[in-house]
Amino acid sequence: MVVLDTPTNAAGRPTHAVLIIEVTESSLTYDRDHKGPLYAAAGIGEYWLINLRERCLELYRQPVPDPASFSGWSYQDRQVLLEGDRVNPLAAPDIGRVIDRLFPSI
Repeated sequence: MVVLDTPTNAAGRPTHAVLIIEVTESSLTYDRDHKGPLYAAAGIGEYWLINLRERCLELYRQPVPDPASFSGWSYQDRQVLLEGDRVNPLAAPDIGRVIDRLFPSI
Protein backbone atom coordinates (compact mmCIF):
# COMPACT_ATOMS: atom_id res chain seq x y z
CA MET A 1 0.00 0.00 0.00
CA VAL A 2 1.34 3.38 -0.95
CA VAL A 3 -0.27 6.43 0.61
CA LEU A 4 -0.95 9.68 -1.24
CA ASP A 5 1.95 12.12 -1.44
CA THR A 6 4.54 9.34 -1.15
CA PRO A 7 7.87 10.49 -2.62
CA THR A 8 8.63 9.08 -6.07
CA ASN A 9 11.79 8.42 -8.04
CA ALA A 10 12.67 9.87 -11.44
CA ALA A 11 10.42 7.30 -13.15
CA GLY A 12 7.46 8.35 -11.00
CA ARG A 13 7.43 5.16 -8.95
CA PRO A 14 6.94 5.29 -5.18
CA THR A 15 10.12 5.05 -3.11
CA HIS A 16 8.44 3.73 0.04
CA ALA A 17 5.48 1.56 1.02
CA VAL A 18 3.60 1.50 4.31
CA LEU A 19 2.20 -2.01 3.86
CA ILE A 20 3.52 -5.06 2.04
CA ILE A 21 1.28 -8.09 1.49
CA GLU A 22 2.80 -11.45 0.59
CA VAL A 23 0.67 -14.42 -0.46
CA THR A 24 2.48 -17.65 0.31
CA GLU A 25 2.09 -21.37 0.30
CA SER A 26 5.36 -23.08 -0.57
CA SER A 27 7.73 -20.24 0.42
CA LEU A 28 6.22 -19.59 3.86
CA THR A 29 9.41 -20.09 5.89
CA TYR A 30 11.48 -17.94 3.53
CA ASP A 31 8.87 -15.17 3.46
CA ARG A 32 8.49 -15.17 7.24
CA ASP A 33 12.13 -15.60 8.28
CA HIS A 34 13.99 -13.82 5.50
CA LYS A 35 11.76 -11.25 3.83
CA GLY A 36 10.05 -10.15 7.05
CA PRO A 37 13.28 -8.98 8.74
CA LEU A 38 14.35 -7.26 5.51
CA TYR A 39 11.05 -5.37 5.36
CA ALA A 40 11.47 -4.37 9.01
CA ALA A 41 15.01 -3.14 8.26
CA ALA A 42 13.63 -1.09 5.36
CA GLY A 43 11.20 0.63 7.73
CA ILE A 44 8.04 -0.96 6.35
CA GLY A 45 5.60 -0.36 9.20
CA GLU A 46 3.27 -3.24 8.42
CA TYR A 47 3.72 -6.62 6.71
CA TRP A 48 0.91 -9.10 6.03
CA LEU A 49 1.70 -12.70 5.24
CA ILE A 50 -1.33 -14.47 3.79
CA ASN A 51 -0.63 -18.07 4.71
CA LEU A 52 -2.65 -20.17 2.25
CA ARG A 53 -1.57 -23.48 3.76
CA GLU A 54 -3.00 -22.68 7.22
CA ARG A 55 -5.65 -20.23 5.96
CA CYS A 56 -4.58 -17.47 8.30
CA LEU A 57 -3.13 -13.99 8.08
CA GLU A 58 0.14 -13.39 9.89
CA LEU A 59 0.22 -9.72 10.73
CA TYR A 60 3.53 -8.03 11.54
CA ARG A 61 3.77 -4.44 12.81
CA GLN A 62 6.20 -2.09 14.57
CA PRO A 63 9.69 -2.68 13.19
CA VAL A 64 12.32 -2.54 15.96
CA PRO A 65 16.09 -3.06 16.13
CA ASP A 66 16.88 -6.70 16.91
CA PRO A 67 20.53 -7.74 17.22
CA ALA A 68 19.47 -11.42 17.07
CA SER A 69 18.01 -10.97 13.55
CA PHE A 70 20.29 -11.37 10.52
CA SER A 71 19.07 -7.98 9.25
CA GLY A 72 19.36 -6.31 12.64
CA TRP A 73 15.60 -5.72 12.66
CA SER A 74 12.37 -7.57 13.36
CA TYR A 75 8.73 -6.80 14.07
CA GLN A 76 7.71 -6.24 17.68
CA ASP A 77 4.03 -7.01 17.15
CA ARG A 78 3.00 -10.34 15.56
CA GLN A 79 -0.60 -11.53 15.39
CA VAL A 80 -2.21 -14.50 13.71
CA LEU A 81 -5.72 -13.78 12.45
CA LEU A 82 -8.09 -16.56 11.46
CA GLU A 83 -11.07 -16.77 9.17
CA GLY A 84 -13.89 -14.67 10.59
CA ASP A 85 -11.46 -12.14 12.08
CA ARG A 86 -11.26 -8.60 10.72
CA VAL A 87 -8.14 -6.63 9.83
CA ASN A 88 -7.61 -2.92 9.24
CA PRO A 89 -4.38 -1.58 7.72
CA LEU A 90 -2.66 0.99 9.93
CA ALA A 91 -2.34 3.40 6.99
CA ALA A 92 -6.07 3.17 6.20
CA PRO A 93 -7.88 2.17 9.40
CA ASP A 94 -11.31 2.84 7.88
CA ILE A 95 -10.75 0.12 5.29
CA GLY A 96 -11.50 -3.15 7.02
CA ARG A 97 -11.43 -6.59 5.53
CA VAL A 98 -12.80 -9.86 6.85
CA ILE A 99 -10.00 -12.43 6.65
CA ASP A 100 -12.20 -14.98 4.82
CA ARG A 101 -12.22 -12.72 1.76
CA LEU A 102 -8.44 -13.03 1.43
CA PHE A 103 -8.56 -16.76 0.67
CA PRO A 104 -9.76 -18.63 -2.39
CA SER A 105 -12.92 -20.67 -1.98
CA ILE A 106 -12.39 -24.38 -1.65
